[in-house]
Amino acid sequence: MKTPPVSGSERLLYRLTGLVVLLTWAATVYVYPNLPDRMAIHVDLAGTPNGWGSKQTVFLGPGLITGTIAFLLLIREVAPAESFNMPVKITPENRDKQIRLAYQMMAAISLVLALLMAVMQFEICQLALGSTQMPSFLSTGVLIGGLFAVIGYYLWQSIQNQ
Repeated sequence: MKTPPVSGSERLLYRLTGLVVLLTWAATVYVYPNLPDRMAIHVDLAGTPNGWGSKQTVFLGPGLITGTIAFLLLIREVAPAESFNMPVKITPENRDKQIRLAYQMMAAISLVLALLMAVMQFEICQLALGSTQMPSFLSTGVLIGGLFAVIGYYLWQSIQNQ
């Protein structure tokens, strides 16, 4: 069956996602000349750097999120909705609504993932530039919680609309 057209809410979520990804790339390119040649690219829970790389590794974050978003968009276009693992039994009566909810969830997850990567990229750059001694895990934790909230919300919506 043909993939349904992108809904207005999906379009908004994907546009916001694209904006976050573009801003992440722009900020990374902007700070790149000021980064040290060797920089921390990972920290433990105490905020102590435990992974190092050249300053070029700063482009891995934006590259990873760009690839992830592109993959999610590709899935939306090429994977048949019937191949999705839905939390409720799909019937002719609920099929369109369930598929719309699944696609909206993918768009919302894309936005939260882009925000999460943007925050992590910001924290890594701040650490490398010496603007902070320890990254803030609060924003990362909030966004990870947001990811679970998005999944929970759409699962609940799916069950409510069976």
